[in-house]
Amino acid sequence: WTKDKRIFDPFDMDEITTLTNGSLQINRVTKAHAGDYTCTPYNTHGTSGTSGVMQVHVRDPPTIKLKPEDEYMKSVGEKVTFPCSASGSPAPTITWRRSDGQELPRKRHKEYQGTLTISALQKKDHGIYECVVTNEVATLTAQTRLLIEKTIPPASTSLLLSLPGLTPAALSAFR
Repeated sequence: WTKDKRIFDPFDMDEITTLTNGSLQINRVTKAHAGDYTCTPYNTHGTSGTSGVMQVHVRDPPTIKLKPEDEYMKSVGEKVTFPCSASGSPAPTITWRRSDGQELPRKRHKEYQGTLTISALQKKDHGIYECVVTNEVATLTAQTRLLIEKTIPPASTSLLLSLPGLTPAALSAFR
């Protein structure tokens, strides 16, 4: 075996096992295992050459380094800034969304390097926002709640009523 064009002895590392067919098994992959591996099989007749290069890439899931506070209280007309930053390999992407599926306010929101800013706040901006951190290994979210002072949060428009022994009933509210 070679690793990065140097002779590699898998028996020198506890976390690497050489299987009976000559394959390597890495039991606990770390960044130290990243590299280009080749194998040159031999038997009583010699060898027919070296294998192709087998690349081991170590990827890290994202880690949220800076997340927004649990809750923000603002007034109509003010501005709010939600921070979010992350690391990982490959570098994660950071996007923002509302947990209720509504779009972020058009022309009043700005995302820059993971931070979401919403200006000229309105009553309808009240809600839960999520920082979504993604790379090819995993996706993480961090939530924050935005409360708009002196406003009443929108009421739920549907309820499910379920009592023991009775068929559940859906209730809807109309505005």
